[in-house]
Amino acid sequence: MHHYISRRALEDYVLACRDPEERRWKVRHLREIIGFVHKYEKFRYYLTDVDNGFNFLLKFSKAGNAAEWVFFYSHDLFLMQGQLSDQLIGFYTGNKVLVEQFKKDTDIVKSHVLDEYRDPASLERFILELAEKAAG
Repeated sequence: MHHYISRRALEDYVLACRDPEERRWKVRHLREIIGFVHKYEKFRYYLTDVDNGFNFLLKFSKAGNAAEWVFFYSHDLFLMQGQLSDQLIGFYTGNKVLVEQFKKDTDIVKSHVLDEYRDPASLERFILELAEKAAG
């Protein structure tokens, strides 16, 4: 799994939170990211200098002829729970045109990965410093 997030969005995720209990959970989440990077050989976490504006997951086929899928869900899904009853807030599709478009979007995000955090030790240092700053 390769996860891309803008550095600004990650900082805002934790530092803009004013609820102390929620902030503790977010700090814990940051530390879990480090654990995943160490535990799962194929898990990659990248910081970018660009916001993609929405969330999606691309599922690539393991076999050459199997379908590829995209799961798209609106940004800030947790804010919409209970407020948008009967409204479309995401979709899951194997439509080749949509999958290809999301692949292109992923390529754009990949081109904005911050080089200073490609090294796992540098990434870990940044995330731990952010967690400490958020913990106060």
